[in-house]
Amino acid sequence: KLKLVLSNCHSLLALSAYCTNPFSIQAMPSTRLLLACIAATFLQQGSAFLQPSTVVASATNTSSNNMSPLESTSTAVANNYWNRETSSPKQYDASKEIVKEARIICISDPDDDANKLLYNAENLEGTGAKIIAIGSKTEEFDIQSLIDQKANVIFCSHKGSREPLAELLKAIPTIEWVQCRSAGIDFVMSDTFSSSNAIATNAKGCFSSTLGEYTMMAIAYFAKDLPRLLRQKNDKNWERYCVEEIRGKSLGIVGYGDIGQSAARLAKAYGMNIKTLRRNPEKSQDDPFVDDVYPSDRESLNRIMS
Repeated sequence: KLKLVLSNCHSLLALSAYCTNPFSIQAMPSTRLLLACIAATFLQQGSAFLQPSTVVASATNTSSNNMSPLESTSTAVANNYWNRETSSPKQYDASKEIVKEARIICISDPDDDANKLLYNAENLEGTGAKIIAIGSKTEEFDIQSLIDQKANVIFCSHKGSREPLAELLKAIPTIEWVQCRSAGIDFVMSDTFSSSNAIATNAKGCFSSTLGEYTMMAIAYFAKDLPRLLRQKNDKNWERYCVEEIRGKSLGIVGYGDIGQSAARLAKAYGMNIKTLRRNPEKSQDDPFVDDVYPSDRESLNRIMS
C-alpha cells in the first residue's frame, strides 16, 4: 500500500505521482525516516500530477503525460506544496492498477543512514517503485543499463550531486522527475538541469515546523541565560538571577519563506513584534503574524537591525 511517511527530523521524500486519486501522506514522529515510495507510481488513467512539494524547475511541460498541478490541501495559506503544519492528508486508492512504475536512480551515499529505509527493497514491494542504481559519482553508474531499464526518476541527497545529475540527464532521455531530499537545490543546479524537461521537486515544508521551534529555543536560550542556569545546576548553586522577558521584544526575519513564517507564527504566540524582509512585501499585507514588512534591500536590513 502506497504511503509517504514524513520524518520529523530529516525529511523524507516529498512525493509526487501521476494518479487519478491522491495517495495518503501521513506525518509520523520518527527520526531519519526516508521511506521511498518515491511514488512516481503511475496509476491507471493517470492524468494529474500530485504536487506535495514545490515544483522548482521545469523548462518545458511533459505534454505526453498530460500533467497538471494539483494544489495540496491547506487549512491556512494555499500552498502548492505539502506542509506538515497546514496540509491535510490525501487518500490513495490502492485498488487502481499500477501501469507504469518509478525506476529510481539514487545519487546518494550507499552508507547514508538517513536513506537506509529507501534502499531496502522490501519497503517498496507493491508500490510500483524500485531502486535501480545507487551511487555518488558518474563513474559509479552503468549508463547503458540505466538507459535499457528506462530510468525515469532521480533522487538526489549527496552534496556532490551536481555533476552526476547533469551527466545522467544528458545520457538518459527517459528521466521525467528529479527529487531533492533537501529544501535547498543550489547543490544540484546546472545549465543542463535548468534546460531539462524533467520536473524538479524539493522538500520544502518538511523542515519548517522543527526549525520554527528551534528559533524559539534559541531565543529563550539567550533571554533566559540558559548557560548560567546549567552552570548553577552543576554547581548546586540556587542563586536567583534576572532574566529577559520575550514578550514585547522584536524578531527580525530575513527571508520570509515557509521557515520564516513558521517562526513568526510561534513568536507571535509569545507576544513578540515581527519584522520581516521579503522580495515581495505585498504578500504579507494581510498576514496576521507580521507587524512590519520591508523589501529585501540593504536599507531595510539596517532598519530591522537597528
